[in-house]
Amino acid sequence: MVLSHGPEETDLTQPITLRGADSNCLKADFWEGEGDYLAILLHGGGQTRHSWRRATAALLSRGYAVLSYDARGHGDSEWIADGDYRYQAHGEDLRHICDGFAASKRIVLIGASMGGMAALYAAGHSKAHIAALVLVDIVPWPVQAGADSILAFMKAHGEGFESHADALQAVGQAFPDRQSGGNVARIARNLRKRENGRFYWHWDPRLLDHQGLAEAIVAEGWVERATSTFLGPTLVLKGAISDVIDEQGIARLRCEMPQLESRSIPGAGHMIVGDNNDAFNDAVAAFLDAHLDSAFPT
Repeated sequence: MVLSHGPEETDLTQPITLRGADSNCLKADFWEGEGDYLAILLHGGGQTRHSWRRATAALLSRGYAVLSYDARGHGDSEWIADGDYRYQAHGEDLRHICDGFAASKRIVLIGASMGGMAALYAAGHSKAHIAALVLVDIVPWPVQAGADSILAFMKAHGEGFESHADALQAVGQAFPDRQSGGNVARIARNLRKRENGRFYWHWDPRLLDHQGLAEAIVAEGWVERATSTFLGPTLVLKGAISDVIDEQGIARLRCEMPQLESRSIPGAGHMIVGDNNDAFNDAVAAFLDAHLDSAFPT
């Protein structure tokens, strides 16, 4: 297994390969830390592991080992033959990975949107020591209208794009209020060129059958077990201008997880890590410092 060391190497281009619950290939980056804590970073639907680069550097600087991977059907990871992209399937992949570290690491799960639901599932089902859980702008009961707007964008442009610049323009038109902007190089990492010469988003289109539906999350039947089983420190980070979760959903989760804390990230929408990364890193650091001993060996 290829490892890299240090925050200066967070642009690692040679991934390692993990196996998910169905023996599916998951492309990942891993950085060894100085102690026995491992932070596993789970991206949102339609994103890739590369969305965590600055968060990775911040965690490495605090002594954490870091693992981030492309979820099934995303990025460089394998597309699933039967199209199973339920939240539970993503959670089972993560549970399988966590169980592999059960003997050696105390694990912190940090998941955005879809990745947050996978993290919640694994926290309640893994035999590993899950030391803390951070849900990034997601609860099991999202605001339907906000979730639907993201789903609509992901379903658009099924015909692909003529160029990277065209894709960047489409993102700008769909999300004109985003503060973080974008560039062609960043967009290029999220596109794949097919034989017809056009560029398509990196994800398996079949995953959209399982995204953004609050009813689907609850219908899978695992939420109650996860929220009642995991008793460790739990944080919800809400984008201050996000339309995907609201205070009602956070309050409902707190009823099931009394240990739940929440913080609002100023100036951020649903894409907190991209919209206000410094505030995100500070909030995560403060939460972990308050509940966990130092990641550095004593």
